[in-house]
Amino acid sequence: MPLNRHLLIQKISQLEEIIRRIENMEFSPQELESTPDLQDLLTFRLIQGVEIAIDMATHLIAGLKLKVPESAASSFDVLAQEKIINQKLAKSLRQAVGFRNLAVHRYADLDFRRLYRNYRQDLENLKEFVTTLSRYLEENKT
Repeated sequence: MPLNRHLLIQKISQLEEIIRRIENMEFSPQELESTPDLQDLLTFRLIQGVEIAIDMATHLIAGLKLKVPESAASSFDVLAQEKIINQKLAKSLRQAVGFRNLAVHRYADLDFRRLYRNYRQDLENLKEFVTTLSRYLEENKT
């Protein structure tokens, strides 16, 4: 399957919109901990962001005919091995996939105090992924 730049640009736009929506949410740690609807909304939006990042990574891997990853999380390792993203970002995004798995499959109850402490960094990681892939697409227009 050839690399579909238009699709990746669409996904970047979708991810930017999810990031904006999360950033526009206002709540305290106590509100998040005590409001199930707020917990669901934040969790859902974070899951959406991670899913879009996975979609982008797997499309890029397929389009560039790179090594097939063993899992969604390892797709970010493949991108790091190819120097498309850095190792630190790959590690952060692997952890985000772990969060997604926890949230979707309810392997354990989510700790919303911890989620409150970490979600802003997760957004920064997603922003860095957007910036990095946008730069990659700009530099590799072939």
